[in-house]
Amino acid sequence: MQLIELLDPTGRSPSIWVNVDHVVSVAPIYRDTGTGVHAEADVKLTSTPPLRMTLGEHTTVEQAEEAFRVFLEGLPRL
Repeated sequence: MQLIELLDPTGRSPSIWVNVDHVVSVAPIYRDTGTGVHAEADVKLTSTPPLRMTLGEHTTVEQAEEAFRVFLEGLPRL
């Protein structure tokens, strides 16, 4: 069993440790807030609802996509 730590990049939520074998998928979510783009990572684990990791508020879609890329790079190879 290999545990990985999922960190909230904004620091608003505590980290959570999960078994890497239980990670099913990781997907980006981008929402237009009218003043920017809110980015989140949707982490799906076996037999649980998705975890939403906030990646922050960004000025452009490109910045939000970069925040998701950085989040993915912080994960070990799954």
